[in-house]
Amino acid sequence: MSLIGKVLNPKKQNVEKLLQTMPTQWGLQDRITANDLGKGKFLFNFTTEEDLMSVLQKGPFHYNYCMFVLVRWEPVVHDDYSWIIPFWVQLYGLPLHLWTVTNLRNIGSRIGHVDVDSIELTEGRMRIEVDSRRPLMFIRKVESPDA
Repeated sequence: MSLIGKVLNPKKQNVEKLLQTMPTQWGLQDRITANDLGKGKFLFNFTTEEDLMSVLQKGPFHYNYCMFVLVRWEPVVHDDYSWIIPFWVQLYGLPLHLWTVTNLRNIGSRIGHVDVDSIELTEGRMRIEVDSRRPLMFIRKVESPDA
């Protein structure tokens, strides 16, 4: 029951201070142990699954005005491991009749990997896994043949 993390701006983010600050910010200072793994990586160990899940739901994460990645620890590491950050993305300016699962998935896939189960048609939003190694896109224009 662990989350592994990585700072994205090591010049501004002191891992030791992050490890002291974040459990308190989450209100779990007595229920989390933290370890500095070196090279900007760290580990949070939880005593309950509920605490772990409550922290994951609070993401994306930031410390000292810079983002950090926090994901569930996996015994098998792949190329994207601990570089992916889930973001909630909301669409603005898209006509309501175009708010379909297919359209939202197609639009979202231009930013990152869309969690199809997270698409909320009534809100026009979805959770997208973004690769933190690529620049963030705050605005993306989309053209429609129906417009």
